Amino acid sequence: MAQHTQRADALRNREAVLAAADALFAASTSPHSVSMDEIAAAAGVGKGTLFRRFGDRAGLIGAVIASRLEPL
Repeated sequence: MAQHTQRADALRNREAVLAAADALFAASTSPHSVSMDEIAAAAGVGKGTLFRRFGDRAGLIGAVIASRLEPL
């Protein structure tokens, strides 16, 4: 079975989105108070990128949590 590899720009976008979301979530009272538009703007990507990559807000929150747990 062929392993799926991400293009370099897609990987950069994913990392930028996760970093932006993590920072915005940390600075807010709740992840639900941060809009997807704010995250996209902070990451320098279009909002559609967020939905294509993560599906919805819950998927993005889950990915941020998973990225925090990866180093452990």
